[in-house]
Amino acid sequence: MRLAQFGFGPGRTNANPSEPTLTPASVAHLVTSWSTACECDPDASRDQPLIAGGLVSTSEFSPGDDNPPRDVTLRARDLAPGAERWSVSVGGGWDRAVAGGVIIVVTNNTLQAFSLSTGAAAGTSQTVPGFDPQVVAGDGRIVVTNGMGLHVLAPSG
Repeated sequence: MRLAQFGFGPGRTNANPSEPTLTPASVAHLVTSWSTACECDPDASRDQPLIAGGLVSTSEFSPGDDNPPRDVTLRARDLAPGAERWSVSVGGGWDRAVAGGVIIVVTNNTLQAFSLSTGAAAGTSQTVPGFDPQVVAGDGRIVVTNGMGLHVLAPSG
């Protein structure tokens, strides 16, 4: 299973081992292929773009909403042309990971899953207590860290 999460792994080093196109020689020749407005987190510590399945996803705040809990929209755009594929309001959450064709988001201390290709709701999981959550996916499990500890979630049965 190919997994996508911020920084390409739990260490979040941003080293992408499967990226064959970008090399020291090619970086000097990069040009902007598209850009768009984004109500992303200004300090970028929580809203790094996530690339998976030919899409780039972002978690965007409602304009002018500076007070927690903020209203957040999960948005997916086609990676090549930049056209918006789908968007869905996810309440007050923003950290996310991709596994098995779903994008997992921690929203108001609850895990929610959405179809990566359509944005359709794919399920909700248990409440995870705490604050300031981070989520990663791997080996058939979801791992959430927050102010209350480390939580490993696995399918029952």
